[in-house]
Amino acid sequence: MKINKNLERVLKNSAVVLTGNIGANIFGLLAISIFTKSMGVEVFGYYVIFLSFIEIIDKIFNFQTWQGFIKYSIDFMSRNDRSGFIMLLKFCFFFDMASLFISIVIAYFFSSLLLGFFDIPKEHLYVLIILILSTFFNVFEISVGIFRAFDEFKIQTKITVVSAFLKMASFGLVALVDPKFEYFSYAVFLSQSITFFLKVTQSKKVLERNGYRVKDIINQKIELQKIKDLNILSFIIYNNINTGVRMVSRQLDIVLIGRFFGPDSVGIYRIAKEIGSIAARLSDPIYQTIYPELARLLSLGKHLEAKNVAVKISFYGGVVALITYVVFIFLGEFAITLVFGGEFLRAYDVVLIYYFSILISIIVLPLNPIIFSYGLAKEATINQVIATLVYVIVCFPLIYVYGDIGASFSYIIFYLVWTWVTLNTIKKGSLL
Repeated sequence: MKINKNLERVLKNSAVVLTGNIGANIFGLLAISIFTKSMGVEVFGYYVIFLSFIEIIDKIFNFQTWQGFIKYSIDFMSRNDRSGFIMLLKFCFFFDMASLFISIVIAYFFSSLLLGFFDIPKEHLYVLIILILSTFFNVFEISVGIFRAFDEFKIQTKITVVSAFLKMASFGLVALVDPKFEYFSYAVFLSQSITFFLKVTQSKKVLERNGYRVKDIINQKIELQKIKDLNILSFIIYNNINTGVRMVSRQLDIVLIGRFFGPDSVGIYRIAKEIGSIAARLSDPIYQTIYPELARLLSLGKHLEAKNVAVKISFYGGVVALITYVVFIFLGEFAITLVFGGEFLRAYDVVLIYYFSILISIIVLPLNPIIFSYGLAKEATINQVIATLVYVIVCFPLIYVYGDIGASFSYIIFYLVWTWVTLNTIKKGSLL
């Protein structure tokens, strides 16, 4: 009965997030459609390169602490340690703010070099700077941890949908009034700023509803020794290294394709990744909800319940992923032409290969939350490094010879290696 309740809570929260993600993904695809049809494949390629560059810098230098916050906040709440919870929240916020500032400065410093590396016209430097500055509004990403720790997935979902709608609407307005690359960057900046405001106000309401006042957070002293003793900082650092290493496998393909084949190929490949990742986005709600649920179960020593939840999630996710793949085989070419235009039709063949890596990632989705629920950020980082090294070794020759098709095969190899080393970690540690 308890197992059913745990799984039921995961599926219920997943359904809430899924509903929002479907809406957000539709708005996101419409925003890309508006951009591609307004600016063409070359400028879209520039835009993709800019976003990839910003994401790489952000993930490496911006120590987003929300994953660590979820784990340790649940531990504090389980022990009714209010001061510990408040201290953790305050520490995570200031840590995020400091690291975000560093990432913005570094991105700005290397912005001119990026344009030269990819032979992008210097007139687009201003656009890149606007996009870099818009990342300032990620300063309150700790809100992700707040919403998930308190089971407030509805609020997080609403913000996600509103944010995607704002971006689509602002892109649409730019396309109608004066479709210039610069104005699209203003639209991103505007939507990011409004999203930031929503995250702050809604987080405040959630905290106050659970008895945590802003005044108490301001007055709470950060106990660095306690942070050290509980290995919170170590967890955050290793998690960031893990994320930074993961950026290699997520963005190296864009960099190599852009360098070897130019912005046109980048634009087409990005569309292929967007389409191929639809199933992954549909499974993302499960990842968001299963992590805090597994953290609760394992914190209470309920290993069998956690194992059953993980196995069932893998099965259901795999079935859904296979169904979406079959649908794409029959409708993919028509959908690409309709949404993005005929010049992006080459993305169809790429998706057919790339999708297998997404299928693997969905089936093994619970493995990462299990590792992090045990606080094994170091082990997770080692696994990520091993898989990424193999990926890098095969990525260069495959992309150089086969282009975007080779990049897709590289992803399949990455996920196979990562799955193997992660399963070995779980087996050796007898985690489940």
